Amino acid sequence: MRIGNKGFAISTILYGILSLTILILLLTFGIMKANKDMNDDLVDGIELKLNRCINEEVNLESCYYAGGNCDPEIYNTCIGKTGDLPLLADVASVGDYVDYNAGNWNEERPLPNINSGYSFGGYKKADSRNASVSCNGNNAKLNYGWKVFAINGNVVTLIHAGTPECFTFENEAKAYYVLTGIKSSALDASGLSVKSWNDYVDTTYATKASLVTKGMLVGATPSLPTAASNEFFENDKVYILGDLYSTHITFIEGNTIKYGPANNIVYGIKPIVVLKSTVRTSGSINNADQNGKTWILSQDGE
Repeated sequence: MRIGNKGFAISTILYGILSLTILILLLTFGIMKANKDMNDDLVDGIELKLNRCINEEVNLESCYYAGGNCDPEIYNTCIGKTGDLPLLADVASVGDYVDYNAGNWNEERPLPNINSGYSFGGYKKADSRNASVSCNGNNAKLNYGWKVFAINGNVVTLIHAGTPECFTFENEAKAYYVLTGIKSSALDASGLSVKSWNDYVDTTYATKASLVTKGMLVGATPSLPTAASNEFFENDKVYILGDLYSTHITFIEGNTIKYGPANNIVYGIKPIVVLKSTVRTSGSINNADQNGKTWILSQDGE
């Protein structure tokens, strides 16, 4: 049977539609395969980066466990811009360790004694200011590093975990001037040098440093009305505080706040460091030596 012109035209149209459909399907399958290949490459890239980040995190953690001088730069680069990292104040807690570094001493000063006047010391040149010295000849465990002392808004204050240097004096009012730079009109401070606490300031992260005072203990977070209720002072050491009470120096002995006179004693020093409100952290590392987590510091733009 012969197909008429009309039937031939319909057949041509149908074959054309079928051919076009096949081409569309082939094109669609090609696009889908290309998308699949791209997705596979993307997934492989993400997996590779995640594995690399995990490896860097493991390496950093192993470094801290080994007590090494660990550099988190590669890990920070791996996880992205430090500006996207959380503020230290938002994640840290009072008592946590922080990897703040106060640097090393650039001179040697012997351990002061009761006849050495207004004297600081107990360390050698190139010793770390993050380390601790013994001021009273005891065999207590010497602590290393810095702990979170208080959190006020976005500002974190650190306190030395140990005793970085020692101090002795003969006159309390003059000692108060040496420690704080504050004097009464009746005090003759001639010949005395005010202690500079700038040695403890790393300007990348910190704004200022000072000696801890009784007022700071009361105003800390959580509130610490007496030294006996906090973890920052060891009960077998004697620490001097940067304030005066009824013309006498305030100090801590046996984990209790006391008042002078207490001349001719070698005291431990407990400096505090106030961090910038913009300080961030790239995470915490469990540190076996410090028996707790240690937060790694980062700044915006690093």
